Amino acid sequence: MEIELENVGAIKKGTITFDDNKINIIYGSNGIGKTTILAALQAKLNDAFDNGSSPFVPFFNKSAQPKITLNNCSISSILTFNRNYVDLYLYNSEDIANNSYSLMAKTQNYDNQIQTINQQIADVRKSSNVPILNEFCNTINKVQGDIDFNALKNGQVHIKANSKIGKSLKEQIKQEVELNSSLSKYSAFKGILSWIDWIKNGIDIIGQTDAKICPFCGNDLTDDELHDVHSISSKGTSKKFQNNINARNTLLAINSFANEEEKKVITDFCDKKEPLDNVDASYLKSIIEKMEKEAEKISRWQNWLPVSASNIDQKELLERIAESKIDLSIFNDSSKELLDALNTYNNSLEKIGKEAHALAADLSKLNTEKSKLIDCFKKPINQFLKLSGIPYEVSVELLDDKASTHLRYNGVNENVDDVKKSLSYGEYNAIALCLFALEAISKNNALIALDDPISSYDSEKRASILISLFCDKNSGLCLKGKTIVILTHDFETLVPFFKWPRLNAKEQVSAWHLISKNNELIENRIDESQIKNMAVLEKEMAKNEKLPFLIRVVHLRKYYQLIDFDGDEYQFLSCLMHEDAEHEKPVVKIGGQFQDMDKEKITSVETKLKEFLGEGNFDKWKEEIGDNQSLLQTYRNETNDYNKLIIARQIIRNQFKNETSQTLLKTYITDTYHVDSEHIFGFESQFDNVPRYILDICDDTVNKIVQETKAK
Repeated sequence: MEIELENVGAIKKGTITFDDNKINIIYGSNGIGKTTILAALQAKLNDAFDNGSSPFVPFFNKSAQPKITLNNCSISSILTFNRNYVDLYLYNSEDIANNSYSLMAKTQNYDNQIQTINQQIADVRKSSNVPILNEFCNTINKVQGDIDFNALKNGQVHIKANSKIGKSLKEQIKQEVELNSSLSKYSAFKGILSWIDWIKNGIDIIGQTDAKICPFCGNDLTDDELHDVHSISSKGTSKKFQNNINARNTLLAINSFANEEEKKVITDFCDKKEPLDNVDASYLKSIIEKMEKEAEKISRWQNWLPVSASNIDQKELLERIAESKIDLSIFNDSSKELLDALNTYNNSLEKIGKEAHALAADLSKLNTEKSKLIDCFKKPINQFLKLSGIPYEVSVELLDDKASTHLRYNGVNENVDDVKKSLSYGEYNAIALCLFALEAISKNNALIALDDPISSYDSEKRASILISLFCDKNSGLCLKGKTIVILTHDFETLVPFFKWPRLNAKEQVSAWHLISKNNELIENRIDESQIKNMAVLEKEMAKNEKLPFLIRVVHLRKYYQLIDFDGDEYQFLSCLMHEDAEHEKPVVKIGGQFQDMDKEKITSVETKLKEFLGEGNFDKWKEEIGDNQSLLQTYRNETNDYNKLIIARQIIRNQFKNETSQTLLKTYITDTYHVDSEHIFGFESQFDNVPRYILDICDDTVNKIVQETKAK
């Protein structure tokens, strides 16, 4: 895959190459545009690059049009590990991972088993969920909710007066308006409940006057008529009569599902014109309880949720099948519609019952599968945490359509509430990288990008991350085989992929050194042969006669620093490099004090150094290093950025050697800013990796020295 960039952010021009299905390591200094490359690629894949978006307009030419071209691109998206990913997607209170449920490797067999079981359960639910059975369940549930019974010591059963039905039937089970002979002419209205309210309103109006006149028709009323009308009004309100009717209708509705004997009992009970306390309801209670039991069987199936990750219970399934068959003898005299529906329901139960043990076995397998899913998800995380020395572990809860991952301190059965505040910076990022890897594994046709993922970690965490993510296929986090890009400014991130036996795999790793020259990117491939022990590399550079003399001296000094920091050779070369009163001749530092090196030592050291630097001695070499005119010309001709920095540093030392006060700039270039490697390994091109702003400072300083020299 090839990415061509032009006028993008800080990049004037550049071509970047990634190898498909390999680990691609892009090594380069900060500020040259590594992160910009990923952002531009992401925008291009999202069709958001060409919409005039300001982030990619080049700072060096605001009118230039940013351009990105993708060649041989097989990826469709990018998943990038950086601070933005951590802040947006990780460490939420309900799930520290980015949607744990979607990351669980649920197998097709797992889904198929649940689907098969649910189809059989759905057949029973369908047979139980038909209109006539719904009517039956609703009727019985209504009675059950409105009535309650009280068993007396004499063996009778009464309806409790404080139940809804009991309150409505308390005074008289069947209440009606009874008219004497003088009011018989109103018999046509007595069944109309609003007529009772009409009479009560009339009585109230008459009571407000002395007249004995009907307020509605204007006829005179005799005393007998007034007495009879008052008797009707005293019976109660229309609401009271309506409640009585409703209560009896609730009980009478059971007749639709009862046999003939039961129907007679229910009807006779509802027709009694006696107070509730005078009537034994034992038989009524037995009928209702018998119906309730059958309705409960049907309702349980109607309301049973499908099998899911959170309710896999084979024992419950077996019990429900065994207990749910309807006793058809109860419904012998019922309608054909009801009997047909009950038979269909029973048949579906018999069918699933024949396969009950097989279903139970399937559910048992699902439970095992569920446990495996959780274990497979949390095991690599906990293994990683243990390997990294991080004293935490994760717990996982798998629900119907989601999963939650929580962090716990080792040995404590309680979730950490605020993960962000509980973890150290290193722990926080290491766990985040682990959670990122879990998501990255689930991505297809995606570029997995990691922006400086391990440069801030100690060696133990660095090792555990590299092994888990890029080496050990059994870790559960390994990304090997995917197209991966690791951006880093830290050479130590690159070295293990070529020098660690477990990671070293040429067919799986590609590496590039990315440098910027005048905002143009140059990408050079790095192979294993280029990466050498630093002592070997420094020695080779010191012997390279194509390099300027000063550069060879610097590399030779570094070589002796690595192999014998306290040796005479290192002290000798340090005196060559430093332009101050204490280093005008070879000295050694003993007990914090400088002492002159004796002549025999000087001769011995010079003999050794001639093997690297050619003929000469301390004075000759010191003079050559101190010749600023020659160094200024060398600086102008030099193309290697690292070499230019070394030469500029020496020019500044030479120029200001007699000044007691040091400018901040001189101190920064000569003493503070160094790119000398302290690592065990390096490569030659590494010595051309200086940020542009440092070179700009060097150029400005050297130019000022040139001007000052001319002025003199």
